[in-house]
Amino acid sequence: MADSRHPPADASHIGLTRALWMRELMQAHADDVVVAAALFKPNAAGLHELTTVDGFGQRQILKARGAYLGERIVIGVTPLHVHARALFLGHRISRAVACWPRAELRAVPIRALGDVVEPAWPALLLTDGHGRTLGELQVLQRDDEAWTLLAMLLQRSPSSTHT
Repeated sequence: MADSRHPPADASHIGLTRALWMRELMQAHADDVVVAAALFKPNAAGLHELTTVDGFGQRQILKARGAYLGERIVIGVTPLHVHARALFLGHRISRAVACWPRAELRAVPIRALGDVVEPAWPALLLTDGHGRTLGELQVLQRDDEAWTLLAMLLQRSPSSTHT
């Protein structure tokens, strides 16, 4: 008989558990049904690269432009809004960063910076309807849920092309 205290070890279950955990986190703070949620990081060099001038500089530029939302951000999409929550202490604590109306949010794919694992995954530049920068993010956990979220954000954007 299987021990119910331990989840099955197959990789598909682990990916599903991550996606559900992020959706449940966002659902607890959203007024509508969360359709997709994914974990993001700043579009800059990773933590192990912060000892280089480039790694530190990329983050400082994001902060100066107001495009740095946090070290780890969960983005959740509902039919009407896009929610962003910053994670702390090993993902045990979160705080609201922003909530944008989907109709006013624009997402444009841009070149991913830093430790890029798969070039098929673009970074996102999020802007409002007036062109003001809201954030610049890269998907951190690349899975089906993240791909769905990217597609939902990019479908609203005019001229979504890779740069």
